[in-house]
Amino acid sequence: MVLLIISDTILNPQVKFIFKWWSKQGGIFCFPELRKYIQNHGGNNNAGTADLFTYYWAKSSTENRELLKNSLRIIRGWAQGIDLDQTSIDVERGAVLGEIRTDNPYRDWISDTKRATVEYGSGYQGKDKREMIANIRHFNRDAFIRFYKEWYRPDLEAAIIVGDIDVDSLETEIKSLFSDLEMPKNPKDPGLAMLEHTIKLDGKNQFKVEVDTVNPKPRLSIFSKRPHPGYSPKTQEDFKNLLVQKVYQEILLTRMGTIKQYHPLFTLAPNHQYADRQLYTLEVSMNFNEHTPLKKKQAFLKSMAAFRSVNSGFTAKELKTAKEMVRKAYSEDVSGNTNKLLAEKYRNHFVLGTVALPPKQEKQMGNDLLDKINLSDVNRAATHYGDLRSNTDFIYYSGSDIETLDSMTIWSWLKELYSMEVEPFSPKPAITSLRDVVEVPNKYMDAVKNITENQIGVTTVELSNGVKLVLKPTANSNLIKIHA
Repeated sequence: MVLLIISDTILNPQVKFIFKWWSKQGGIFCFPELRKYIQNHGGNNNAGTADLFTYYWAKSSTENRELLKNSLRIIRGWAQGIDLDQTSIDVERGAVLGEIRTDNPYRDWISDTKRATVEYGSGYQGKDKREMIANIRHFNRDAFIRFYKEWYRPDLEAAIIVGDIDVDSLETEIKSLFSDLEMPKNPKDPGLAMLEHTIKLDGKNQFKVEVDTVNPKPRLSIFSKRPHPGYSPKTQEDFKNLLVQKVYQEILLTRMGTIKQYHPLFTLAPNHQYADRQLYTLEVSMNFNEHTPLKKKQAFLKSMAAFRSVNSGFTAKELKTAKEMVRKAYSEDVSGNTNKLLAEKYRNHFVLGTVALPPKQEKQMGNDLLDKINLSDVNRAATHYGDLRSNTDFIYYSGSDIETLDSMTIWSWLKELYSMEVEPFSPKPAITSLRDVVEVPNKYMDAVKNITENQIGVTTVELSNGVKLVLKPTANSNLIKIHA
């Protein structure tokens, strides 16, 4: 199996195009025809854009030497030599605008609002959807071609080939195909664009109010933001921080799963997709069921005290279970499609400087690091990721006719919250029998008329006075629900 990837470092977040043509002997194959050609020969290919690079890849059998050579020629055409004819550009403009259209404007508005708030407060120069749409609609072909010529150049490109290959012959082939790539006369410095791309957390909190005409119920979304340790790990310490974060998150989400049935006062959603995966966020959300200032304050303090409780008091038993879950998932991640995985690691090394270890070595390193992680590491992670007093964004949603909040009010509540003593969360075992928690009297046995149990474990108890009890056990629960 051979996987070929070329990573072209694109340093302009407004560009959404995927260049979908390649030149060969004066002719042009469009992307669907190219894909069909490769698939007919037993291979596969794709392309995509990210904030810092565009990638193209083709996969083929090592036994098909003709397809391998043609794949290299295709990548050479993509690297420098794409035919940018106006007809093809117009087709792709329509395709990009079609991708941007939505069938759920409200959902996209919520998502865009969160992303804009989190990324703006992180110093990240990300994509603006409105600017992107305007760029596509009022397309400047000259600027587009100039961009391609300025940034598609050999010092910002890499051909990455992984698989059962003859290194010497393939190296000769690559040199023959790629040695004539030309540099611009006055190449631009990519460092400036990299700097704009990098997050800059300054420790400050920000507060934003959004009027929601679809769902006017007042609510608060809180985003604790920290650098994501998995963005570009380069040292063993970086990998340890990543694994600590994974273990911490595993414990936190397991706890949230156990209290979900109690209708908790807040919801929790970890995320590492903001700012091109440079941020790790905890989104803590809560509702205000009553609208007076005092009731809102009480609801905030009660909800966030519950969050602080869940975010503390981790136990050795929880740590052991979480480490095994992370060990299993991490081992599966690094032992997947080895060729594709390695190629992506080399791509990230080229773009970000991320270390690229062989899967077997990375798996062993992960196991060794997990063995060393202790409760102190995880408790420090809880303090680091869960402290709402710095690098945290607050978004208050409500209808236009509901009294809003202001930043000074939130900051005063936050100060009071962290002056409170909060009891750490204490995991409780599931209730397996009613007799475990209450004393059940047995002197009225004649009150029972009949007891039956069906195939799905539901027991029906008929009493002599006509009352009927239906009992249904639930697994992994420490909650008894009674409906009368």
